[in-house]
Amino acid sequence: MLKLLLCVAMAGVVGAQAPVTTPVQEPPKGTPVGVTVPQETKPAQPALPYHGIVAGDKVRVRGGPSDAHPVLRELAKGTPLRVSARDGDWLRVDVPGGVLVHVARSAAGKNYVLESSPGEGVVEVEDLMVRAEASTESPFIGKLNTGDRVVIIDTKGEFHRILAPACVKLYVYAAYVTPAADQPAAETAFIAAHRAAETAMLKEGELSRNLVQRETERKASVETARKAFDTFDNEAVKPVESRDVKAVRAALVAARDGVAGGTVERDKAEQLLGKVDQWDRTRAGIAEAKQKLVEAERISAAGKAKYAKDLAALRKLREEEEAKSRLGQGNAEFIDSGHLRANIQGLGAAGGGDWPHALWQGELRRSILRSTRYDLGEYDGRLIAIKAGDVQQQELGRGVRKVDVLRLEILN
Repeated sequence: MLKLLLCVAMAGVVGAQAPVTTPVQEPPKGTPVGVTVPQETKPAQPALPYHGIVAGDKVRVRGGPSDAHPVLRELAKGTPLRVSARDGDWLRVDVPGGVLVHVARSAAGKNYVLESSPGEGVVEVEDLMVRAEASTESPFIGKLNTGDRVVIIDTKGEFHRILAPACVKLYVYAAYVTPAADQPAAETAFIAAHRAAETAMLKEGELSRNLVQRETERKASVETARKAFDTFDNEAVKPVESRDVKAVRAALVAARDGVAGGTVERDKAEQLLGKVDQWDRTRAGIAEAKQKLVEAERISAAGKAKYAKDLAALRKLREEEEAKSRLGQGNAEFIDSGHLRANIQGLGAAGGGDWPHALWQGELRRSILRSTRYDLGEYDGRLIAIKAGDVQQQELGRGVRKVDVLRLEILN
């Protein structure tokens, strides 16, 4: 808002020129009455608009292109100016910081200017006279109309002192302005001088200093918003799982809460906060999907382990069933088969020699064994078949034979 209002003061350089009057040279301040100022040959002037420098001291800024118009300000030698038009021997100019003028506050109980906030006002009448001094006797130098906005410096009696609006045209005598040799540098110098003078002028006013404070706060909040937007952009290029969502959300909330409603910065902060919420939902979805994948892999691994276990058990059962089938049907390739275990009860010792092992089918002992080729103890508990051996025809009690094992085969 302040930026908009202050730009009004600069806009006075645009528009129709004032009517041409008979040019009268502005004499330097302090020139004795009756002394004629020598007329000098004027150098060629640059194309408008251009930047110039005040060549005299205490050069008067007037509200029109003649010395009949009121003095609004005096400029020191070296002050930068922006020249926008020529009117005879006078130049229409912008001066650093502008000038201060006056408008009536009210009359007959009717407000002429509504103070919308400290330092800001809106005109509520047509043809409100802008005057050089806080008096109805002071000549008017411009008019304001309903809806025009003004910057109020302070209030004196029935008048507001305001920053000169666009309707006020400022003039200086052309002889006291020298065109700047370096126009780009002069423009930079003018902008810097204008900002400094304008801020100093606003700070002096009882009401307008509020504008300076609000503008300072606004700039700070805009900078906070800019940094928050940069933080968002920096995180947005990262994979969604790696984004610092907490930091981005905190920055955007601070940006949103630090600016007024209806501003571009607040609207953008709200929009980006919605995107950050979407980041959260996406991250949650990814985390859930990863958890489901881990669970699926766990179930798959457990299923594979169970399958392998069941398959091994099935194979063992099949082998045992096949072995039993062979045992039941007999096999011409085998002398005998069964589980190799210790020969308990010492059966066979009476027949001569040591027979430490036996083949069993369940609880039935089939043969007692010994071997000089195998360490039969290594096969204890295994299902084996004797493929070659020395079988003694003598059978012991209950059909048990003696076998000297020469070759065996592991069935399981």
